[in-house]
Amino acid sequence: MKIILLLLISLFSFNAFTSNYEVEFFFTADDRDTDVMKFTDLITLRQFKGKANWKDNQGGYGVVECMGHHTILENKKTLLKMYCKEINKSNDNFVLMFDRNSENFDAGVGESTYLDAIGKYSKYKSLKCIYAVNRFEEKGSIIKQKCKLN
Repeated sequence: MKIILLLLISLFSFNAFTSNYEVEFFFTADDRDTDVMKFTDLITLRQFKGKANWKDNQGGYGVVECMGHHTILENKKTLLKMYCKEINKSNDNFVLMFDRNSENFDAGVGESTYLDAIGKYSKYKSLKCIYAVNRFEEKGSIIKQKCKLN
C-alpha cells in the first residue's frame, strides 16, 4: 500500500511541475517567395521566405517572418531548415530554428529550437521542442509546436 501511495504522489508531483508551451503558425503560400532549382531528377532545392500569424496556449499572438531551404532527395526524403522571428503586440519576440528530416514533403515532424528570445519569451532561450507541419492544397501550411516546460 505504501508503494502505491508513493507512486501516486510521485506521479502527481511530476505532472504538477511539468507543463506544455504550444504555438500554432498559420502560413499562406505565395510562389513569388520561392526559388526552385532542380539539379537532377533526384535532387531539388527550394529556398523560400514567408509571413504568417501565430498564437500560443498562453494567450499570446503575433506575426512571424521566416526564411529557409528545403531539399528533396529521390522524391522520397525531405530535409528542411527554416529560421523564423516571431513578434507579439508588445514587441516581445523570439527566433526559432525549425529542422526536419522526413519522408514526406507535405507533412512531417521535426525539432524546433529557440535561438534567441526577448522580453517575456527570454525564459525559452535554448528550449528544444517538437513540431508537426501539414501543407494543404498548395495554399498554405499549419505548424503546431509543443514544448515541455519544467
